[in-house]
Amino acid sequence: MPTIKDYYLPKRPTLLFSLHPEPTQAIINGTKILEYRRRFFARPFQAFVYTTGG
Repeated sequence: MPTIKDYYLPKRPTLLFSLHPEPTQAIINGTKILEYRRRFFARPFQAFVYTTGG
């Protein structure tokens, strides 16, 4: 089973998303392809998503 170490790139800026279970499941299902946030990095970055709440 892959772990975060298999994907993490230490030299690339990293964004950690905290999402509720419904949006997380929609991303997994492919029905949600865009997550709008006001601020992002100006250059390429990596993002990790974790699910909050119950």
